Amino acid sequence: MGESPAEPTEMRHGSAVMSTIESPTVSRSRIVAWALWDCGATGVNAVVITFVFSVYLTGAVGEGLPGATTPASWLGRALTFAGLFVAFLAPATGVWVDAPHRRRTALAILTGVVVVLTAAMSLIKTDYHYLLPGLLLLACTAACSDLATVPYNAVLSQISTPRNMGRVSGIGSASGFFGSVLLLLILYFGFIDGDGDTRGLFGLAAADGQNVRVAMVVAAAWLAVFAGPLLALVRAPGRRRPPDRPPVSVAPIARCGGR
Repeated sequence: MGESPAEPTEMRHGSAVMSTIESPTVSRSRIVAWALWDCGATGVNAVVITFVFSVYLTGAVGEGLPGATTPASWLGRALTFAGLFVAFLAPATGVWVDAPHRRRTALAILTGVVVVLTAAMSLIKTDYHYLLPGLLLLACTAACSDLATVPYNAVLSQISTPRNMGRVSGIGSASGFFGSVLLLLILYFGFIDGDGDTRGLFGLAAADGQNVRVAMVVAAAWLAVFAGPLLALVRAPGRRRPPDRPPVSVAPIARCGGR
């Protein structure tokens, strides 16, 4: 009398199947790989846009720039252009990567472009004639880096469940903060700190901005190393095979036709 009616076996089986289908496989290695990408990308953003390359452009590279417009003003315009570019393309990028099989491809392309552009910053010398190429590299790097976060965030649904998605996202954010601080410390003490003809613990020459230019190569390598695991481990979800159905016999039809 106090017992509740038993749940039909078919309903229990159907619920279990739906739970298995809707919940992605949670893998610690994939979560770590996802967080490492943020560690690399956020570190490069901090170096390129905020603390190192942008300061290098407005200082050593832009020094002696003719005209009333200062290098800092040109930097602001370049970043504004990058922001408008992202605002225009981000919605379309989000729609395009809504299909899971496109996320890894988009993330790999955009990450690769950021790596190449960051490495190309090593070609910018301390001459105001290099200011425009440097600003173009910075703006394109900022735009591609922001666009890369669209497929990156979409991958989160593939490596987490609704129950732990918030925690995994927090791990990624913490990894990004840690990566930016660590990379800045490495570049500052290794390549930038000090006065005189050589800088940093590695004693690189400051002439023609060689120390900063080498630092940009290191930043590009940083992103390549930390982005690699995610691109290697995360694959597009495979297509599920439809449930097996009993074969359809044509014998009854043949018998009916023969009558």
